[in-house]
Amino acid sequence: MSNPDDIAARLCGIASGIIGTTLSPEDDFYDAGGTYLFAVKLVGEARKANLTGVTVELVQKHRTLAAVARHLAQPAEAGAGARPQTMQELWEGAGSTWQEPLAETVVPLIEGEGTPFFCAHWGTGNIEFLSRFAAAASFDRPLYGIRSGPIARRERPLLSVRERAARHLAEIRRIQPHGPYLLGGLCSGGLLALELADLLVADGERVAEVALINSVPATAPHSFDPGWGLDDLYRFRMAWMRRNFKITNPAQAAEIIMPQIREADWCDRSTPDTDWGWLQLAWAALALSQVHHQMRRYDGHAAVFQQPDPADDPRNSWAPWLGEYDEYHYATGDTYEVVQQESFWPDLRKALDAAMARESA
Repeated sequence: MSNPDDIAARLCGIASGIIGTTLSPEDDFYDAGGTYLFAVKLVGEARKANLTGVTVELVQKHRTLAAVARHLAQPAEAGAGARPQTMQELWEGAGSTWQEPLAETVVPLIEGEGTPFFCAHWGTGNIEFLSRFAAAASFDRPLYGIRSGPIARRERPLLSVRERAARHLAEIRRIQPHGPYLLGGLCSGGLLALELADLLVADGERVAEVALINSVPATAPHSFDPGWGLDDLYRFRMAWMRRNFKITNPAQAAEIIMPQIREADWCDRSTPDTDWGWLQLAWAALALSQVHHQMRRYDGHAAVFQQPDPADDPRNSWAPWLGEYDEYHYATGDTYEVVQQESFWPDLRKALDAAMARESA
């Protein structure tokens, strides 16, 4: 790379535009108004300007752009450890969604009697863990989990909620060719469940219930810039994970983080450490589809499972987007805690039974 003064001057020009104030090379990035998200933007803009090697961790560690530039100007140390794969490398190494045989994304979790309940994954794409809680609660309907394609195998992710729904729908209809259907979703999976319902209704099928489990509409506020692409979100995820798990050596990220996220059910217990980078890409793709999702009104019946009065901000409210719906309230706003609440599974059973009774009336 060129000399450190050149690098620092170019970084200052980029950072000044992001923060909205003029930075000099020796100014502390954060004292000058920089934030974590500004650092992520700086990394993205630096890469576009062919300033490779800039990371959020470097900015956090060195704080001044002169110090970052001096680090970048140093020759790389031999044997410094394996660098994380770039998004492009992961993407190019993955197969197509439509590569035969297609991955199985709708998987049986619990056996039972009656009309099955199809539940879509949360923001990390996995759903297998739900079987433990359903079994412990003696849930007695057949329960199928809908997992993300890139969680089922290393396939390139679909980048819209509608596309993802259409892909899963073909599998759902092989299991249950016709309605009435019982659908649901955990957290951001609620958006996927609503798209599945909309596709089924458009095809002339009956949807008895859509269960929105600690979900919010896509209009809810979030911290992502809608201008970010997949690579921006991938790098954001990598940086966020390292910061929150206090990783100082990126080469050790997988061995430190993976046991913890397996324990927290952010991925299936069988997921190997080598999938660390791939998971970040899969999660980034899910975030991208959610950030750009445009809500459409659903007039079928729904059930909402959430904290009471979550809609201090009207953008969090389901009222503009749903027709008739029942509400079930819990003291927690954490999805993982909701599905472990003693009252949740009886509430879900009550909602699904009532939905099927309406269909029979």
